Amino acid sequence: MRMVMTRAGCSPTFSSLWSLCSALIILCLSFTGLSAQLAWKEFARLINGRHHHAVRYLQGDRLLVIGGYIGSRSILGGTPTNSTEIIDLATGQVSPGPSMTYTHSEFPTIVLADGDILVIGGYSIDGGNTVIERLDITTMRWITFGSLNRDRRQHVADYLSPDEVLIFGGYGESSAEILDLKTSRCRLVRTLPSAANSAVSINPDGRGPSFFGFRTGGANSPRSRESIRYMRSTDTWESDLVFDESPVAPGVAVVNDGSVLVAGGALKETPFVGSTASWIVSPLGVVRKGPSLTVGRQHLSAGTWRRDRVLVAGGLADDAVITNAVEWLDLQSMKSVRGPNLINARCYAPMIMAPNADGRLRAFVVSGLGPEENTPLVEVLEDSVCFPAVTDQQLSDMRLVGSAKYREGAIGLTSTAQYESGGAFLRNRVAVRNGFDLTFSFRLSDGNDNGMVDEGDPGADGVAVVFLPETPTAVGQPGDGIGYHEIPHGIAVEYDSYLNPAYSDPNTSHVAVQVGDGRLLRAWHMPPYGRGVAAIGVPRFKADGSVYHGRISYSAGKLLVYVSTTGQFDEPVLEVDSFDIQKILNLDSRGSCYVGFTSSTGRSSEVHELLSVELTDCQPVTSVLDAQKGLYRPVRLTVVPNPVTVAAQVHFSLPLQSESLLELVDVHGRVIQQFTIPAGATSQSLDAISTIASGMYTVRLATQDGVISSPLTILR
Repeated sequence: MRMVMTRAGCSPTFSSLWSLCSALIILCLSFTGLSAQLAWKEFARLINGRHHHAVRYLQGDRLLVIGGYIGSRSILGGTPTNSTEIIDLATGQVSPGPSMTYTHSEFPTIVLADGDILVIGGYSIDGGNTVIERLDITTMRWITFGSLNRDRRQHVADYLSPDEVLIFGGYGESSAEILDLKTSRCRLVRTLPSAANSAVSINPDGRGPSFFGFRTGGANSPRSRESIRYMRSTDTWESDLVFDESPVAPGVAVVNDGSVLVAGGALKETPFVGSTASWIVSPLGVVRKGPSLTVGRQHLSAGTWRRDRVLVAGGLADDAVITNAVEWLDLQSMKSVRGPNLINARCYAPMIMAPNADGRLRAFVVSGLGPEENTPLVEVLEDSVCFPAVTDQQLSDMRLVGSAKYREGAIGLTSTAQYESGGAFLRNRVAVRNGFDLTFSFRLSDGNDNGMVDEGDPGADGVAVVFLPETPTAVGQPGDGIGYHEIPHGIAVEYDSYLNPAYSDPNTSHVAVQVGDGRLLRAWHMPPYGRGVAAIGVPRFKADGSVYHGRISYSAGKLLVYVSTTGQFDEPVLEVDSFDIQKILNLDSRGSCYVGFTSSTGRSSEVHELLSVELTDCQPVTSVLDAQKGLYRPVRLTVVPNPVTVAAQVHFSLPLQSESLLELVDVHGRVIQQFTIPAGATSQSLDAISTIASGMYTVRLATQDGVISSPLTILR
């Protein structure tokens, strides 16, 4: 339904008021009717009901249920287990998973960049309290990965950097430590202001973990309205976010713009009172009030349901009553709407969002503690319809990487500076397998060939649309390849404004469809990468402030690519038949991927701006897994010129995140030159080349994330 209100300069009639009221009534009923139509259904039954366990999504559309208490009849009753179970989301079948070496309950988990899963300590009855176990998802075997410095239960862990995990508190514990993922070693850091258990980590869009919702000991022990955050530079804990209540163990969910919703928690335990408050924490660390819960609760299940809507289910309500109440928190209207009750009341029940093959959203609530004992029941709430609709993507919500910057309603993928590479990605996965229609507009300006003249107008390099199966963001090396060359496997549709003969470009203005080789995506218009290229019907791309409109449509195995200067699309300029996006991207049963826009400059440059994005599909797909994935931001280096005779410039594809070491090394491994590069740098001069003998050398950059290198030839 669409409702338009206008001012006609006359007073409204009774009929017009009645029509308006009717529209409003229908609008309200259409939303409230949703909860009436939906119902939780039994999806599966675990071999062992459990609580204080963890659930993680596995490739192949499966859920892994890990550890916890089994045989429980109370919150801390039962026996910790080392067992795991696997739920097949296509069939509902449950099978035993690989057993851990030790028993674990009341523990956090971390998903590593390669998909492996860490279980970190927790309450154990066979010595696993300090043990960190790692599941190799290739072999499906658990191995001992490391050891904590302290016994911990009711603690929390989150990424501090791509290679470090910060482990916070626990029952009776005022210590914290950092796990180095490269060495598997833990080191203690500054002690917390007090013991802290049952905290949650609030980490909006990679801002860094801020810990909230903890208490210092048992029931009714002191708690704070402020979160605390670890400051690495000073090895101190500082007060961070400020809330107007001090609940313990609230629920959290990442919402569409990268913000985190914090909901509920226990205000006190004797008598038990649950909070009805919720808060929204932005990526900038701004806290604002969210919708109020209709039922105050702790240890609730929560997950993002469609755009700007969070589903809340179960938990411990007032007087420690375990509830089956369900509601949606609407972040647009700031209202709570009652949902269908769970079949079984429960708390400590993880919620996982995993759409089905048709793109309909499904919420799974897995096991948990019921009023009398653990329930083995896995319940599912499935959206009644797939909602195909044209959605204006808010550019301010997109994930930016590299040189990309948002300002004044547009995203500048690059400036006019040389050797930049930038990207902008839709925040959530997009259901693409069954078809989509993507339209966008971009502007090119301030073109300059800087001596690298091709056959077209000044400037380079154009804009590419990329589809990536597993990587939330990626950006390629600057200099060529439109910002996507040599990123992880995927699909790229390029709108190329520069003639690069080395890549078999047909002319200075063309479109092309490129696919990856299973490992990397490359811009070479040749097998196995090139799937189609066209120049006829493509307007001449000019970096003079001109605006261009693109459209990419996919249906029934055919990909159509359009481009125009008016926004009207008549005929596609490129058709690619027998294009199986499911097979090319190796999509799982959700049929979804990440979508983004990339660009780059080299010696030739121009400003590339993304002005608008509209998408028609079966709803963006959000899952808990997406929030756990790190951003793919590899630093690449390019040496220009190469070969060199007098002096060269080393360009970094991204600003360095920390102080780094740059070395020029000869073929014998001897360091010829060495430079300390400050954080934030994007280039470094090699000025003393004339004093170095001719030959082959390596330029080597050592960063906190590893070592990268590039060959360099010196000629006389």
